[in-house]
Amino acid sequence: MSQSNNQAEEQLPFNRKLTLLDLPYDVLDIIFSKVDFPHQRILRGVCKGLRHHHNCHIMHKYNWYLARFAYQVKQSENAGDQRLRVLLQIMDGAAKNFLQAGLESQYASNILYFYELNSRSNPSVIYEFLYRLQLRVEDPPLPGDDSARIGVRDLRIIYTIALFRLLRSFHHFRIVESSMNVMHWQLVVEVPNVFLGVMDERNVNLRMSNRCKRIGLLSILAEMLFYVKQNQTFGGFKDTGNVVYTYGIQPGIQTKRKPRLMIKCIILASKSIRKLLQDVIAGKDVTKSSFNVPLDAVFRARLEVSSKPEKRFFDYGTMHINIFQDD
Repeated sequence: MSQSNNQAEEQLPFNRKLTLLDLPYDVLDIIFSKVDFPHQRILRGVCKGLRHHHNCHIMHKYNWYLARFAYQVKQSENAGDQRLRVLLQIMDGAAKNFLQAGLESQYASNILYFYELNSRSNPSVIYEFLYRLQLRVEDPPLPGDDSARIGVRDLRIIYTIALFRLLRSFHHFRIVESSMNVMHWQLVVEVPNVFLGVMDERNVNLRMSNRCKRIGLLSILAEMLFYVKQNQTFGGFKDTGNVVYTYGIQPGIQTKRKPRLMIKCIILASKSIRKLLQDVIAGKDVTKSSFNVPLDAVFRARLEVSSKPEKRFFDYGTMHINIFQDD
């Protein structure tokens, strides 16, 4: 009897070693919960399967965190809770555009960085989170990433949607002009009591400079929105490594010459894309299917960003940013 058992064991050997992917998801979830964030990043980079499981883990945790601290109605909250709620709502509102477009893996990877930053409870968390997220979706794929990446054109459309939604969140946001100029749609918007300018730009190539300004604009605007929501005066500088910005909010100014930010967007696009962006700037909801743009659809866009400061002798000129221009 023992001999037959031994023969059966010899006939059913393990052909390979067990891996983490052989474990039930509940067990993997416990393992992820016990591992610190730097080592969670290492696990994500092992293979596509682990990255997928970790996406489920971290997104579940993140959505629970948002539901509890950002959107749960409380009868009373202290100043710290209120700041955290506003911070999370702004960050989630600006970043979820990338999630809606199907960039879940990149989004989940960046959430790990958010948890490390959030311990500081500082509005600059919004800037740093969005800046890293935008870099992450544009950088080459890491091991375990999906081989099929969203194209640059579609990333720029997502960026434009995120920018328009963010601008609409500012108090007293106003559309100054929306018109067709030959084939181009020209949009001019004004954000009062806000200023943003470039103080210094280091010697870098044009493409790198444009990338820094495009990513920096969305990230700084999101951080400024926090102070606007708090009705808090703020002024400061931001050094991104290639560009040095000055920016601020002055909500209580009663003078006639209030600071204001002017953004002009010039877009050449197919009718379907133009209609999508017009709906976004008008405040209409767009569905996830709206991000599915035909491959042959035309899209080119650029920005002209200028500030009208309170003091006439301050003039930071106009910042030109190419959102997308196919070569």
